[in-house]
Amino acid sequence: MRGALRDVFDVRRGEIRICVHASIVFFLIIAGHTVLETVRDTLLLAQLPLSRLNLMYVSVAGLTFLVNAVASGIARRLGHRRTLVGLLVFAACASSVLRFLPSCEYVACTVYLVSGLLVTVLASQFWLHSAQLLTREQGGRLFSLIATGGTAGGILGAELASHVLRCRPVMSLLPLAAACFLLGALALCAVQSEDAPASPSQPRDNAASGQSYVARVVGLVLLSTAALLIVDYLFKSTIAARIPASRLGPFFAHFYAAMNVISLGVQLVGAPLVLRRFGVVGAACIMPALLVIGGGASLLGGGSWVFVLGLKAVDAGLRFSLNRVTIELMYLWVPDNVRARARGVVECVVSRVVQAGTGGLLYYLAVRTLATPGVLALLVIAVSLAWALLVLSLRRPHRDLGEPPRVNRSRLDSSSSGLAGERSFP
Repeated sequence: MRGALRDVFDVRRGEIRICVHASIVFFLIIAGHTVLETVRDTLLLAQLPLSRLNLMYVSVAGLTFLVNAVASGIARRLGHRRTLVGLLVFAACASSVLRFLPSCEYVACTVYLVSGLLVTVLASQFWLHSAQLLTREQGGRLFSLIATGGTAGGILGAELASHVLRCRPVMSLLPLAAACFLLGALALCAVQSEDAPASPSQPRDNAASGQSYVARVVGLVLLSTAALLIVDYLFKSTIAARIPASRLGPFFAHFYAAMNVISLGVQLVGAPLVLRRFGVVGAACIMPALLVIGGGASLLGGGSWVFVLGLKAVDAGLRFSLNRVTIELMYLWVPDNVRARARGVVECVVSRVVQAGTGGLLYYLAVRTLATPGVLALLVIAVSLAWALLVLSLRRPHRDLGEPPRVNRSRLDSSSSGLAGERSFP
């Protein structure tokens, strides 16, 4: 196993145990989220009219702004690891409480809000903690392997949900999600570690390039958030029109399982090869390019559900594999002392404002009966094309910020003695 890890992912001495423990934690986080996501989508489409989906987008955006601000403040005082543990315990408690509520319209809205809030905050704190455990050079090699744990967790969560739904109602999945979140918290608590201190800021001569780089990353998150939200709405509106409410639960469970299998394949085979061949910026261009192609196929196909499923497959297969890894690698080029603040602005403000604005636009189109598959496909094409062009514009500022530093071998060797040291995970 160690030989395979070294050959495929370039895992070096002292890094295997860190990667394994990080992958286990991410595995449990995404498994719990996938189970909760199945409950969320099933209840929402079965209990509420489709127009409410846009209002949920706006509500999640507003509440995430507040929750992320609180989580960031706590992380500055306690560190990202302790904050992540607390969030996982809260997620387990919230999922358990929701199980005892009756299945109704208000509970469907609550499950959707809780799920939308948790996935953003948990992922953000996990990657911020992981970034403090690894150098840029290590992150470039190891983030893809760590993200594989999340993809595998998505597969397991979807499969478990599918089996439970064969004999139990959808609300029975909530204790399963709570168990995954609680196990993730226990895995983080199993080994003590301290958050690494911030590294020195960038040299003055790179300040202008750094500002330009961060501004472009903000724009990238803005456009990608809008594009993926439109794809999600197009997908769910198509499914709601074609599949009876009684079959929504099994459909989502099987669909998410299949998409996570694709994502795992991309993570294990495609992502390392693409990153080595095309670099971070080139790899980040792949998803928007495929969305442009998928949007064009959906438009020319008259909104055929086959093309819409293909469009969603690009989203589900690449969002948490290749796309997430490239975004996290881009953050590694931001100095440690401003990374958390930059991410806070991007994920608390920019992405949420864009989510709310896009949700408002979709709601307006739905009210005006303009949210047709053709119009939505045109929006996907336009926003994804702008996304791809902005990614290409990152080439120069990414190069100006310099290559990541080499691994500090003495520090890496000291971490190989066990997980109790400063660089250990969790």
